[in-house]
Amino acid sequence: MDLQLRARLLAVPAITALVANGTAVSLDERPTSLGFPAIVLTEASPGEEWNHGGPDGLCSARWQFDYFGLEVPALIALRNAVRTEMLQLRDVDGVRFHEAALVTSFTVEPEMLDGGARVYRRLQEYEFFWEYLS
Repeated sequence: MDLQLRARLLAVPAITALVANGTAVSLDERPTSLGFPAIVLTEASPGEEWNHGGPDGLCSARWQFDYFGLEVPALIALRNAVRTEMLQLRDVDGVRFHEAALVTSFTVEPEMLDGGARVYRRLQEYEFFWEYLS
C-alpha cells in the first residue's frame, strides 16, 4: 500500500506543481537528490480490522507526512494541497483509500545545511482506512 500512497500524491497536479521536479515524494527518508520542497512518507502504525473470522480486509493505518522546503509559504501551500487530497476517497492501483483524519500537525525546528541554508519542516499525521480491491 505504501507505493500506492506515494502514487496517489504524485497523481495530483496541485501537489506535483509544488514539489521539486514534480516527483519529490519519497518513502522513509529524504535522499539528498530529492530537492525542495519535498514530502517524506513514513508509516507510523499499520493496522488490520478483525472480526470473529479473522482479518476482514479493511486496514487502518497512521502515516506521517514530513514536508521539507527552503521557504515557509511553499510548505504551507504543499501541506494544504495534501490535506485537500487526503480528505477524498481514492482508488489507486488496486487499493481503496478512505477519507483520512488529520490527527497531528506541528512545526519542527529548521535544519541547517552546509553553507548556512535553512530547511524548514512541517509534519502531519493522518489516520485512514484502506483496503485491497478485489
